[in-house]
Amino acid sequence: MKTKVMILGMLMTTSLMYLQAQNEKKGNIKYANITEWGFLGSPNERYFSFEGTTVNGFSINGNVIGIGFGLGLGADKHTFGIYCPMFLNYRHYFNYENKFSPHINLALGGVSRVEGLGIYSALTTGFRSHKFSFSSGIFFQAYETEVIQYEYDKSGNLAVETSVKEIYFPWGILLKIGFSF
Repeated sequence: MKTKVMILGMLMTTSLMYLQAQNEKKGNIKYANITEWGFLGSPNERYFSFEGTTVNGFSINGNVIGIGFGLGLGADKHTFGIYCPMFLNYRHYFNYENKFSPHINLALGGVSRVEGLGIYSALTTGFRSHKFSFSSGIFFQAYETEVIQYEYDKSGNLAVETSVKEIYFPWGILLKIGFSF
């Protein structure tokens, strides 16, 4: 009887150690980096930009949580210039242990432009294959921009040039490729 209890105890201890080792392997926290470049566009809003972003954070069981920074070159119907998005990012990989894994991504934060600060957000889906990443989805921004208005007299000569500030809400689709580690 004593031998059976000892064997049963050793089996239970070994099983628990094995399960704990599996959970530690799956549940470890790792550094994660997502770097992507791509295009954002909206024909209705007359908005187009090229943007590069990088997210640095932690990966826990296929969930990447991090802080993102970027640099973009874009134009809307009134302005053309450089902007810098800064955002919190969450990405979930559905099969994170496989070399090919679909994902869903959410980015929320701010955007810094010459004219001032604004809102930056994106909701994307895509996949990771080895270290290559592809994402597509929708974006939304809101920022204040300066619009120059011209008024002409009856003979067609410029009479008044005024500058008016407007809040602009570009939204549309985005396509990005890059690397995720």
